[in-house]
Amino acid sequence: MEIEFLKYLLISIVLGFIIGLERSVSFSIENEEAFAGSRTFSLVSLLGFISSTAVCASLSAMYKQTKTLINTYLEKNPLELNEAIKFAIIFAVIYALIEISNKYYGNTGVFLVSFISGFTDVDAITLTLGEMSKSHITLINAGAAITLASVSNTITKFFIVMFFSRELAKKMLLFFIPEIVILSLFFVKFLYF
Repeated sequence: MEIEFLKYLLISIVLGFIIGLERSVSFSIENEEAFAGSRTFSLVSLLGFISSTAVCASLSAMYKQTKTLINTYLEKNPLELNEAIKFAIIFAVIYALIEISNKYYGNTGVFLVSFISGFTDVDAITLTLGEMSKSHITLINAGAAITLASVSNTITKFFIVMFFSRELAKKMLLFFIPEIVILSLFFVKFLYF
């Protein structure tokens, strides 16, 4: 393992040296001063190799830790009968709640139910609003409500990750914040434009 690492390290330095040497020679033929030569390109390739190796190693460690967590906590098969029954119950409850909230509270009720149902599952609310957009609510409001459910679901998943592993949550924070911002912007776009 260490010999292979050193071999690739040496290859990257040699390639950087060759590129720098070629640039120096081509600039000397044209009687111009080279911006960077063999030493600079060797150093840049060395730093590039070390940084890419560090990123790959940290991603590999994060993947192994995440895979272990997923295997430990998510061993359910969605094709089992009891999982299908649970989904059917969630779907029926959300459908009824959307119907009632749309009838009595309008779009505000639909958005509220969407946000709350996003805590558990996005599939049921997506199917419900997709079906209801054909007759009961507008397509724009259905899209906004689905986006709102996705935002609440993403926030919920972040808190689940934070509960099981604070270290992993710190690393994943870089992925969750942009996703929440992008989904929120889509919600605003659906709502106002």
